[in-house]
Amino acid sequence: MGVITGKSFYKMMVMGVLMIGTTIISTTTFAKVSILETKSLTAVSSPPATKMANPLLANSQIIDLANQKTITAQQFVQQLALQDYVILGEYHDSKAQHQLAYWLLAALDKQRPQGSLLLEMLTVAQQPLVDDVAQNHAVTLAELNKSLQWQPAWDWGLYGNIVQHPINHGYDLVATNLSKSEVSALLQNTQPVQSISANASTTEEIKSTIRNSIMANHHLDSASDEDMAMINRMVEIQQHRDRRMAEKILGAATPSLLLTGNFHAQKSVGVPVHLSDLQYEQPHKKQGVVVMMVADIDDLTTKDADYVWVINDE
Repeated sequence: MGVITGKSFYKMMVMGVLMIGTTIISTTTFAKVSILETKSLTAVSSPPATKMANPLLANSQIIDLANQKTITAQQFVQQLALQDYVILGEYHDSKAQHQLAYWLLAALDKQRPQGSLLLEMLTVAQQPLVDDVAQNHAVTLAELNKSLQWQPAWDWGLYGNIVQHPINHGYDLVATNLSKSEVSALLQNTQPVQSISANASTTEEIKSTIRNSIMANHHLDSASDEDMAMINRMVEIQQHRDRRMAEKILGAATPSLLLTGNFHAQKSVGVPVHLSDLQYEQPHKKQGVVVMMVADIDDLTTKDADYVWVINDE
């Protein structure tokens, strides 16, 4: 597309960052980091029930990237259950992935009591609403949507049952995303994330990967000075989102599961680098794994994730 100049790009980005609540929305093919995490944010209503997940599970493939071997669903759950945390990356609009995410959450809770579910889809400003709802386990999906002031950019038809699971089963639901006021403040006066371990989470290589993904996602071959300044602010906001999610994992009840977009989950640029940074000087570190739910394994490696879960929506 070439260059999108001036105010049109700026306004588009500000509205996207504020309304959708995510700076980059991940990738269909992660090594290429150029396709949106969500193909579209359309409303697809279909509650993810365990019985609906069974045929999807049978047709999916779970790959342990450490040895490039396919493992069974039972082995998958057993291995994940040993971890302090699981970061589960998704495409935000995949019906099949959300049904299987619900299945995994329920299976892990049966394997051992789940400590917490963390969601990118909830901002920290909504945590008081979450806490109020947690006092009443009998809320319906419709009541839960209303009580949480759920943001319509995230399709409730895909997320509703996942959000309700911790409410109904008595473990913590944790909001992890920046609030709109925090994003607005960062847009006005962007402050870089401060690294602890020799800039491990804020290297120029990491920022460049994020920057290139933003430009690719918005079909920018190049950018004006004004647009590039906006893109660089978006890079910093993305890093603040990843840092906040990492902080929430470290503060959450164990074992925890974070459901987020695949780009946030990616080991080389997302939440995991911030977890390593924040725990750099801690003698007892939380241990966890990254699972990416994808449509095609492509050339993903252990630099991207620990497990790849190949799921077809068709």
